[in-house]
Amino acid sequence: MASCSWGNVIRTANQETVLVLQIESQQAYDNIDSIKRIPGIDVLLVGPLDLSASVGKITETGCKEVQEIMRDVPSRLEGSGIASGTTLMDLSDIQEKIDWGYRFLNVGNVLNYGT
Repeated sequence: MASCSWGNVIRTANQETVLVLQIESQQAYDNIDSIKRIPGIDVLLVGPLDLSASVGKITETGCKEVQEIMRDVPSRLEGSGIASGTTLMDLSDIQEKIDWGYRFLNVGNVLNYGT
């Protein structure tokens, strides 16, 4: 970035921006087919913690309701050009989510660093 001119950054920023929308509620999940038709979305990121609250199981990210949604999202996005993303608290979950079709993974939580 240090070698780029400010004018070039301004002219090209929109071409180099990744648009990530978060799916954090049952309502958003229910509307995923409409959401994925919006032009310009690069990633739909499923937020399991907020999703757990939305399905009435606050903090229970491993509950059946959340996990069913988590498993379903990548298949619903197949062929759309939109990557499935999620946030993981535990490194041991990475391979499972990749196997499910997730390609954009945010791993960790600042509250857990250094513990």
